[in-house]
This record gives sequence, C-alpha cells and structure tokens, in this order.
Amino acid sequence: NAFGYLFTWFWYGLIIIIVSRSIFEYSTIYRCFIFILLGNILMVSLVWISWYEAPSYYFGLPSVGRTDYFNSNSVAYYSTLALPNIWLIYQSKIRKLHKFILIVAALVFVITIALTFSKAGWGMLVILYALFLYKVLLSKRIKAIKKLFLLLPIFFVIFYSFTIVGTIEGRVDGSKSSNTQRVEMINHAFNNAIENPILGSGPKSFSYIGHDLFNWKSIDPHNAYAQISSDTGFLSLALYILFLLIFMKYIFSLRRTKLNFLIGPYLGYLFVYISMGFVTGLTVYDKSMWFVFALLFSTVQYLKLHSSGISKKTFFYKLSKENHEI
Repeated sequence: NAFGYLFTWFWYGLIIIIVSRSIFEYSTIYRCFIFILLGNILMVSLVWISWYEAPSYYFGLPSVGRTDYFNSNSVAYYSTLALPNIWLIYQSKIRKLHKFILIVAALVFVITIALTFSKAGWGMLVILYALFLYKVLLSKRIKAIKKLFLLLPIFFVIFYSFTIVGTIEGRVDGSKSSNTQRVEMINHAFNNAIENPILGSGPKSFSYIGHDLFNWKSIDPHNAYAQISSDTGFLSLALYILFLLIFMKYIFSLRRTKLNFLIGPYLGYLFVYISMGFVTGLTVYDKSMWFVFALLFSTVQYLKLHSSGISKKTFFYKLSKENHEI
C-alpha cells in the first residue's frame, strides 16, 4: 500500500510528461475532453440506476449520494468536474443540436449534485456558477438576452429561498456530529505532521493512527492537505501546493491567445479540485484530474508550437518540440 501511494505521485508526473509529448493539436485535446465527459455521463447514469434499484430519500427528496456503491462527496465531486468540461466543449464550434444536448446534460449534473446533499458539492456549484456568470457577463460576444437568461437561477433561488434555506439548515444540523469528528481528524493529522514535519509518519500511516484513535477499520482525515502533511510531511505539502500554483500560472498564460476562452473552464477544474481537497481525501487519489492538468500543458504547448506569442523557454516545450521534429 505504501509503495502504491508513492507510485501514484510518480504516475501523475508520468501522465503529464507523456501527454505533453504526445498531443500537439487542439482537435485532439478537444476529443480527449469529449471522452472524459462520456465517462462523467456513464458515472452519473450508474448513480441514478443504483438509486433506482434501492431508492432512498432525504428531506422528502431523492438522495443519490446514499447508495451501496456511491457516497455523496464522490458523486458531487465527479459531477461537478463535468460542468467545466461541458463549458469547454460548448464554446467550441459545434452544432446547435449538440449545444442543446450539452445544456440538458449540464442540468442533469446540476440536479444530481443538488440531490447528493453534499455541502461541499453545493458550495462548488455556487463557485462554478459565479465564475461562469462573471466570464459570461464580461464577454462582448454574448447577446444581452442570453446574459439575462443566465440570471434565472438567481431568481429561482430567491423565489424558493425559504425552502432552500430550510433544507440547508436541516442538512447542517443533521451532520453536526460528523462535522465535529472531521475537525478532530484534521487536527490530529496536522498534529501528527508537526511531530514528523519533514517526511511525515509514512505513506497511508494515518489509516492506522485513525483506527487506534477513532476505532475505524480504514480512515483518512477527510482533508487532502491534512493527509499529505500527516503521511509525507510538510515538504510534500509545499511541493503539492507549488504544483497547483504552476498549473494556475499555465492557465493564465492563455490570456491574449486564440484559446483564451479556455481560461474559465480550466479555472473551474482547478477550483473544484482545490476546494474539494478541504473536505475529502479523494483528490489525492484521483488520477482523472491529473489527466486534465496534462491536457492543460498540451494546450499551452500547442500554442507555443504555433507561435502564439507565449514564451517558449520551458522544459515541456523543449520536449514537445523535440518529439514533434522526430
């Protein structure tokens, strides 16, 4: 298990290098995102099939995050990641019918996220909507009537504010004990990291510590940053955060290029990934998101290889150019 944990990080780097050296055209990048979206659709289909076989309800509504095969945070996480993907594909040159299908798919994912009753999922939904609305309202290419249409969710929330607020309050009240335990686990993880600041207590060691402390068979602190600190030390946490900052730098390097419309979707991906890390350790083991990061590097390399004006003095560009010439 410990070796597998360490190999996971090697695998992440390998994905980025291989994809950056293999994909040079935006059309290929675009097809990769379609493939990822198909995976998201398959997952949400399985979620609803699983709920249909054993329906459960919460506050009188279907609860799709409470089945034998899925939990609320994982369903909310992968469903939320589908939304920036849809945003990215929608902005490409596709038929109106395909755009309509994407809108319907987005509504299905939004409803699924809402019915997971995941507080983190709800938060991510609000953040993505705010980011999307900000980018759309600033766009000069989108007509005013379409901008007004995108404000409808705000009026919907205001109209049903009492019902929505009551549901949120009930959800928060119903998870007080769980929230208290999560805070205890996170505190214990960081205390463990303070005792072993450089290398931590060892890969996946928190599961054994958690078993002794909370009497659970398998446990993580439900916080990616606390888990990395506890298992592999603050040095690893610093490197992890550095990687995320590098990804953000690459996203903003798309400004003043012909692919600047990808900044919003890529930021949406990154915000979901970073934010969900505060409430679950799932992001540490999620390989799909690192494939998205690899596609981000490929996007930047595509622009550099086509003389977009971005600085070409990067390691990944040199690898890409060398492979391209071969």
